[in-house]
Amino acid sequence: MISVVGFGQSNYQEVVYLKSGEIIKGVIIEEIPNKSIKIENSEGVIFEYRMNEIEKFGKEKLPSTVSKTNITKKGSGFIGITFGASIPTGYFSFQTNGMANLGYQLNGIEFGYLFSKHIGVSATVFVAENPIRIDSINPWRYGSLMIGPLFSLKIINKLTLAVKPMIGYSLSTVPDLRDGAEEASAVSYGVGANLRYNLNKHISLLLSSDYYYSEPSFKYYHFSQIITTFSIRVGAAYRL
Repeated sequence: MISVVGFGQSNYQEVVYLKSGEIIKGVIIEEIPNKSIKIENSEGVIFEYRMNEIEKFGKEKLPSTVSKTNITKKGSGFIGITFGASIPTGYFSFQTNGMANLGYQLNGIEFGYLFSKHIGVSATVFVAENPIRIDSINPWRYGSLMIGPLFSLKIINKLTLAVKPMIGYSLSTVPDLRDGAEEASAVSYGVGANLRYNLNKHISLLLSSDYYYSEPSFKYYHFSQIITTFSIRVGAAYRL
């Protein structure tokens, strides 16, 4: 026989007692009457059980340092760091134009936070460097602060895919072509995606990729340079 115990207080969590003897605690996120339920625990893992597997339902008071908000929203955000390859594309890679080679990109801040199940905000700060095909000349160096919306989809219990169009402010340094290096700022644009795998309730692994575009104008050298790259990076994040 299945019994349901109800409490009105928000500082309680649901408890599912299985006939196997297991006890699952968390938030019931879906219930199909007389068929099945889905319950999400504090680590964001979702379990599904048929009604004939369940002995009874109950609720219990949370510890004073934990609230129901923490259970339902833990894992809604993350902040992390990633590092990987910066691959020049288009004019930036042409021998007659940017002459950029394979380089690196370090995203010192990778941030995302969901306001709802699928939509949130993202931000990143990165620096990158691409050597050029001329010996003894400094590489292209650039970095950007970018922000934009975040669209998220949970693939399986611990794996989430996020897509993020972004806009921001960039600062680029042209190699020392003749009379020293020169810096220039520009608006930057990008679109990216990341896969986030939750190791536990605190730490996630990140696999990120981004397409980046900016076009700084260097006044001293009297030219503009289109900088376009594709980066692929790995890293880790702390779950918020």
